[in-house]
Amino acid sequence: MNKHIIRFLLMVTMLLTMLPAMASAADGDTFGEGDFTYKVLSESDATVEVKINDSSISGDIEIPSTVTHNDKTYNVTAISKEGFRGCSNLTSITIPDSVTSIGNSAFQTCQGLTSVRFLRNTQ
Repeated sequence: MNKHIIRFLLMVTMLLTMLPAMASAADGDTFGEGDFTYKVLSESDATVEVKINDSSISGDIEIPSTVTHNDKTYNVTAISKEGFRGCSNLTSITIPDSVTSIGNSAFQTCQGLTSVRFLRNTQ
């Protein structure tokens, strides 16, 4: 009987140690957070690109420099190709200095966009 209990406990321990690995994202995975969808560019570097969830968004928006998913914090380093395409009611956008790449046609047909602000790291 003791062998069965020990085997069971070993199996439970192995499964519990595998949970963090199963919860982490892989390169190319996507997840939503608020108004945005993020695509993992590099799990090892903890970087993601961002795009808008809904092109009917209006007004002013700010892209965060980081986003947390499954207890891991990712740096937002890119705006995806056509990431904000068709957001005709978007009037201004603030882009953090963590963003180093903006995809082609990222703001195509954003007729209402009158202001783009790039934040500078003040550290």
